[in-house]
Amino acid sequence: MATRLQKKFETEQRRNRVEDLYLLGHSLRWIGRELGVHFTTVSNDIEVIRSEWRATRVQKLDDEINHQLAKLDRIEAQAWIGWERSLRNGVEQIVESGDSKDGPYTKKRKKKAVQSGDPRFLKIIDDALASRRQLLGLNAAQKMEMTNIVKSIEVEVRSPEDVITLHDLIHKTQGENN
Repeated sequence: MATRLQKKFETEQRRNRVEDLYLLGHSLRWIGRELGVHFTTVSNDIEVIRSEWRATRVQKLDDEINHQLAKLDRIEAQAWIGWERSLRNGVEQIVESGDSKDGPYTKKRKKKAVQSGDPRFLKIIDDALASRRQLLGLNAAQKMEMTNIVKSIEVEVRSPEDVITLHDLIHKTQGENN
């Protein structure tokens, strides 16, 4: 009698084999015959495999987004440091030299240099904020021009869910117009 752990191991081994054969383009029935299981078992295995692929893809995307956000955080922090530094008043040392009736001379004096900040740092900060908004999908949808509401409309698609919503809306609209 197979233990629960052994059965789980065998299922995982079968799914690995199903995945390999599926990726090679074999049909569900062919894979079932090859592995000695019903094609519905293969179909169920493929659903589990696809679910794992989706979860992995989502996790990888989340990891990459977090990595990019961390980079933007660092860029923004350094830009703020540069901006603050560019606001500090400095001291400019002026050295004048020349000849006089008493001979050559060198005159040194200090002049306070008033700073108003380097706008290049603000541009870097603004770019980092814009990139962050784009990564997080926070940009407001742009107003789209509609030439003829019945015939054409431009839309901004940001996610697969938007495609589904648009598809449903089109079918709903077509149903109302018929």
